[in-house]
Amino acid sequence: MEYTYQGLDKDLEIAKEDTYSTDLDRFGPLDCQFLRQIEGGDIPNCEPVSLNSFYSRTFCTKRGMWAIVTAGWTTALADWIGGRTAIEIMAGRGWLTRALSEHGVNIIATDDYSWDDTHDATEPVCKVEQMDAEEVALTHLDREVLICSWPHSTEPFQKICRLWLSEGKSVVYIGEDNGGCCVREDFELRLERLEIDMPQWEGMHDCVYEVLERGEDDE
Repeated sequence: MEYTYQGLDKDLEIAKEDTYSTDLDRFGPLDCQFLRQIEGGDIPNCEPVSLNSFYSRTFCTKRGMWAIVTAGWTTALADWIGGRTAIEIMAGRGWLTRALSEHGVNIIATDDYSWDDTHDATEPVCKVEQMDAEEVALTHLDREVLICSWPHSTEPFQKICRLWLSEGKSVVYIGEDNGGCCVREDFELRLERLEIDMPQWEGMHDCVYEVLERGEDDE
């Protein structure tokens, strides 16, 4: 199914004919509210109901939101970070940093903007410094928590994780576990799932993890 954006109001009509969804009668007010807030560049204060909607997922990814970022679950991540300073690499339009900032986290967003010509909306939703991820890792070690959501490849993400862990820093990864999207089966570090419940699109298994070195018991 080829997706062409025609404006949100028209799209909401088209969504009713979304043949990828198996439960279209559930596409209702909360879904519309969720999409309208994203369209406006705001962090949604609700979760989509139709998590099996191909249309809704495409609408989000075309706007640089791969993980479903809402005010709800990011509150728990902000609590986990606490008073520590943070930095996000490969931040895209900055959805996650925007949400965490609104919860009071001292966080910087960075991205190399290599995706700029692949999205319908490219204007960042918060300040996003244009920097390569490896450069960020080397020059911002004064920060205490490194965050990466849906990295486009295992490398250089694994290399960056190793550097930060060797410095006694914390690393948060949002995505699927080993062998899923973003992190291949040869990812050598340990992913420990945090007790943070985030919504997932149907067929996706992305969660919030802390990245740790493997111990002898993990071999």
